[in-house]
Amino acid sequence: YEIPLRLVGSEMCIRDRLSPDEKAAFVEGKRIELDSFFDNKVWEFTTEAEADPMRTMKARWILKWSSNDDGTYRAKARLVVQGYKDPDALEGKLDTSSSTISRTGRNLMIMYAVQFGWSSWAADVSTAFLQGDFRDRNLFVQLPADALRILGVDANTRMRLNKTMYGLNDGPRAFMQTAEKRMFKLGFKAH
Repeated sequence: YEIPLRLVGSEMCIRDRLSPDEKAAFVEGKRIELDSFFDNKVWEFTTEAEADPMRTMKARWILKWSSNDDGTYRAKARLVVQGYKDPDALEGKLDTSSSTISRTGRNLMIMYAVQFGWSSWAADVSTAFLQGDFRDRNLFVQLPADALRILGVDANTRMRLNKTMYGLNDGPRAFMQTAEKRMFKLGFKAH
């Protein structure tokens, strides 16, 4: 797909301006995203009656055009929970710290790589926040109506989270802990 220029700067609802092929592409993007949640065992089906309403958060879609390696575009969908309503975070019971490099640290790393002729690289982990270890926080997700339709379930369906997902405040920490554990197992050392 080419990025449709008519989507830029519109005050109208973008969904109403998509062609049928573009709409179909986003539905497929949503299917792929939902599959990744099941592939990574992020959640399991439950019902509204079994889900604690005080520990249930709504999820929303973020849709965008993303570029492929060959320069073409694809419709990408990301399912994000409203993490600002996380009851554990609101009560201050959630550790959200995770290591990130500072600007100074990044600049020093680049400087040393140039000075010593080191090759450097960066990587992206697909579905990173869905790959954290299992957590027992007893959280539930209320899916958007179109996600329920794609899954073929009714409006009373809720998802019980087994792992973190996009939007949760402890998502970066869960991924960092899992990545560290895997790297240590491969023989890497932290410094």
